[in-house]
Amino acid sequence: MPHVALRFSAHFIQTTARGLKLKPEDEKLWHDTEFFSPGSFYRHLGDLREDMPAGTSIFSNACSTGEEPLSVAMMLVDRFGPEKAKETTIHAMDIGEQAVRQAQSDTVYVNHQERLNSRDCLSGDIADFLDPIEQQEDASRPILQSNKPAQPHRLKPWFRDILRSGLLQVKRGDVRTDLAPPSDQPAIVLFRNAWHYLKDKERTDLIGKLFQTLKSGSVIGVGHLEQQRSGEYATKTRQSTVELLERGGFKPMTKKNPVFFVKP
Repeated sequence: MPHVALRFSAHFIQTTARGLKLKPEDEKLWHDTEFFSPGSFYRHLGDLREDMPAGTSIFSNACSTGEEPLSVAMMLVDRFGPEKAKETTIHAMDIGEQAVRQAQSDTVYVNHQERLNSRDCLSGDIADFLDPIEQQEDASRPILQSNKPAQPHRLKPWFRDILRSGLLQVKRGDVRTDLAPPSDQPAIVLFRNAWHYLKDKERTDLIGKLFQTLKSGSVIGVGHLEQQRSGEYATKTRQSTVELLERGGFKPMTKKNPVFFVKP
């Protein structure tokens, strides 16, 4: 398996008003990023990764508090084995400073549904990668409070070592200005459930830049908020992102509720 760079995304969740220049009342955004949600997305992602040609890169943005890139890392280790997984680099990026700090920590929070989700796309489940924390110290409390009841866990030492060997890198950045550099190979770009935080012109400009930058055969992955044309806070005057992607030249890979779009 060739060395692959991945950049994954979830939401611009609980980010700062300064980061997105939001009004003060919009400072705290909805935090609902989860592990392996949905499992079908990660199974499809694994198939895409396996089918892409040698030298494929995968770019994304908006990792929120880290559940998505960690899910991706677990999926890669489980599917390809630790040594092959280390040939991949996951570059996780989010605009929120606090979200990035939490994504960089060794402590995560898992609820019952997330454990069930993990069994849908791993040979075991998420417990193979995490140890429960019996006594939670103040310093281990989440920087950002989630709206889900969850138990604290710590990355197992062997998994943490794989991540730190180069499998996962987390940094702060803005999707509107910090696009990955062009690649000479097709790429996969995941940007899920965050498009609605962008203004219409910002969405159109971003899609145009992606279409210009990405090689033929490249894929964009979106989330459930974007996959339905009536969703994603669409209004009579605001088109959904899937419509903008298609107008920008990307083709849906499935007919019903597509989450992956390919550049012809």
